Amino acid sequence: MKKKLRAALLALMMVTALGTQAFAAQSTASYNFHFVPPFTGCLEITQPATRANSAYKPFVKPNKSSTATRYYLFADDIYLDGGYLPNATNYVDVSTAVKRTFTYKSGYGGTGTYYHLAGYPVDMNFSEYWISGTWGS
Repeated sequence: MKKKLRAALLALMMVTALGTQAFAAQSTASYNFHFVPPFTGCLEITQPATRANSAYKPFVKPNKSSTATRYYLFADDIYLDGGYLPNATNYVDVSTAVKRTFTYKSGYGGTGTYYHLAGYPVDMNFSEYWISGTWGS
């Protein structure tokens, strides 16, 4: 009888632990990018990375309308300081204060992976500007 009770209690604890993962809040963070010409070298990256939750779609939401900015996410574990940053999501061009979602590429996403938001001006001939908002992975 004790073995059955222990097994049932263990099973209940496992189901409860797995179930709470689905209700965990999405990791969100703020960003504040300052773009200064020239275009070369103007890529902005968030620090620190945020932890993904597969129950939610990754997104970016600027606080205001601005010069069109291209955003994408890349995985923290492949971040090479000053090097190539392969995108883990599609690129999203945003010029209005509207929440836009990303789609993870094959092999990316999933709860527990850490991501950075990267952004740069869409137009190579841009004037200096600041943009801030929130994002989540």
